[in-house]
Amino acid sequence: MPGCNNKPPRAGQVQPLPGFPSQPQPTHLSYPMKTAPLLPPDPDEQNESRADHARQALQLFASLTGTTDENAATQVQDLLCDLMHLADRINGLDFAEALTGAQWHYEAETDGE
Repeated sequence: MPGCNNKPPRAGQVQPLPGFPSQPQPTHLSYPMKTAPLLPPDPDEQNESRADHARQALQLFASLTGTTDENAATQVQDLLCDLMHLADRINGLDFAEALTGAQWHYEAETDGE
């Protein structure tokens, strides 16, 4: 099983200072997006915004890790893997519990009933 992506940033990329967030760098990433009939229900009409926040985070992650040429599935896997490493280092954070909580929130945010 491959590990997390450890590729160094591409030449010319600005490295963030430890403890300080960097500004998103423009990327050429374009993810194929589904259209409304294929999406789950959006009862509070906020899921487009939620997805856009996640897309921006994924683009920044791919830019910082040099994985902009990878497909979206690989980028998401690498991000989740790195989040697991982060969870290992945050006192009291259990990644599996966080993922279970995220699934619960997703289901609540896409419940069409």
